Amino acid sequence: MNVLKNIFSSTKDEIWSEFAQEIGATYSFEGVFRKKNSRLVYNYKNWEIILDTENDTENGSTFTRARVAFNNNDNLYFKIRSTNFSPFLRFFIRSSFEIGDFSFDDRYIVSGNKPEKIKLLLDSLDFKHLMLFMPSSCVLKTIESEGLFSKRYENGISLLYFRCFGLIKTKKELKTIIEVFKTLLDRLILTKSTDNFVPQIEIKPYYSMSEILKNYKDNILFFLFKNKNKNVP
Repeated sequence: MNVLKNIFSSTKDEIWSEFAQEIGATYSFEGVFRKKNSRLVYNYKNWEIILDTENDTENGSTFTRARVAFNNNDNLYFKIRSTNFSPFLRFFIRSSFEIGDFSFDDRYIVSGNKPEKIKLLLDSLDFKHLMLFMPSSCVLKTIESEGLFSKRYENGISLLYFRCFGLIKTKKELKTIIEVFKTLLDRLILTKSTDNFVPQIEIKPYYSMSEILKNYKDNILFFLFKNKNKNVP
């Protein structure tokens, strides 16, 4: 009962700040709306793992996310979805496949552009064990852009991106997310899908209106150019 009382009585800032101190990370506030743009930054080897939250202004939902930039040398893109969304979702995803671990495959749906390479990347007992304790209703993927209104990363740069519904307020779950990212980064190195040269880019908590308009324009031009090239024989 005391544990539950502490969880519900403590604020997100208190828990995340304490957790940051325990693991040697920093917890800071950015922007005008300080509480809204707080973020936890954990340095692992040469990488900077960033945890923060985002809010859906339309329905008031809160999401917890984690991001880290890396050089995607293999042009490797995958998506790991929790079956909590729908256990039948895998039948409608043409690029989905199983990795050969019953416990993992029962809980997650994996899809991607290079199945054999992705299976090799995820073939880690530590990773598969950690994923069993990840928050429910989560998505873990590699992306080159966070959406139509966000900046598109170039020169082979991608983000390892995690997002789950709700505000995570337990140190155990926060620790699990950090450990999953550390394990995957090490596996990316081991499988030679990335290198030790960390991209010098800024991962923003939010974008200004002028940046949103510019990103939208740049992304539209990118998709038009990409589709035009696809039609060239």
